[in-house]
Amino acid sequence: MADLSPGGARVRTPEPLSPGRRLLLEVDLPDGRTFEAIARVAWARVEPQPPSALRAAYGLGLEFLGGTPDHMLRLESFLHAPRASAA
Repeated sequence: MADLSPGGARVRTPEPLSPGRRLLLEVDLPDGRTFEAIARVAWARVEPQPPSALRAAYGLGLEFLGGTPDHMLRLESFLHAPRASAA
């Protein structure tokens, strides 16, 4: 997972997906719980890769369309939890 917010996510994938496609996103959170939501591909692009890469990688912007109230609370809880600072 490259980025996660209350409204969506940015992910990298080896397979291209077309904008508008809907999918079920499942994320394992660091606290051991999972978060699931129905999402829509908002945008897709080829990500820069080193010359030694064997395949292209794709970046996807996902917009959350919905999830169970429990899962949406898990996401909010995770996003608002204090993080340890890197020293």
